[in-house]
Amino acid sequence: MNNSSSGGYKRKFLVLKPFQLKLIMTLVLVTVVLILISSIILYNSLDNVLTEAMFSSHIKAKTLSELYMPVVWEINTAFTLLLIIIVGMISAYMIARVKIALQGMRSGIKKISALNFSDKVYIYNNEAVADMVEAFDSMKSAIQDRLSDVTDATDNLKSLTQDLPSKDFDAEKAKKEIKRINEALSHFR
Repeated sequence: MNNSSSGGYKRKFLVLKPFQLKLIMTLVLVTVVLILISSIILYNSLDNVLTEAMFSSHIKAKTLSELYMPVVWEINTAFTLLLIIIVGMISAYMIARVKIALQGMRSGIKKISALNFSDKVYIYNNEAVADMVEAFDSMKSAIQDRLSDVTDATDNLKSLTQDLPSKDFDAEKAKKEIKRINEALSHFR
């Protein structure tokens, strides 16, 4: 069924190209580096603030790390969890997009092998090309069979029409041959 003729919504698939995947991975890497840099900056700024606070208000602590390490670890953990969630969502999205595209391609190949040329088939990888070649091979034999049916029916119709002037014309036989030609040709429309 052709979605454009039935007024239905035709879904287009977004498949990322290699440079787009590299861009996404670069953005993830830059995000990780920025998180590390921000935690180092936070660590240094907290170190300065807490050192000043210890000397000015005489805070007693065994080490400075007892004061600011819990804060740094909480921030690092939050950023890491956020990064894991974002990467997981991107991965799930990419897997779903590829899966949907492959399913659409497989159904399109099946339609083509059944001689249904109304829908487009988008090819995304070499495996799909192999499937297309296989579909075209099976389609070739089906087309040859139907073509031989059409040529047989037209030959029979020609022989019947040659008998027309001699008045030995069989109208029922001619109608059957015309019907057979129309049925064979209906697969090509």
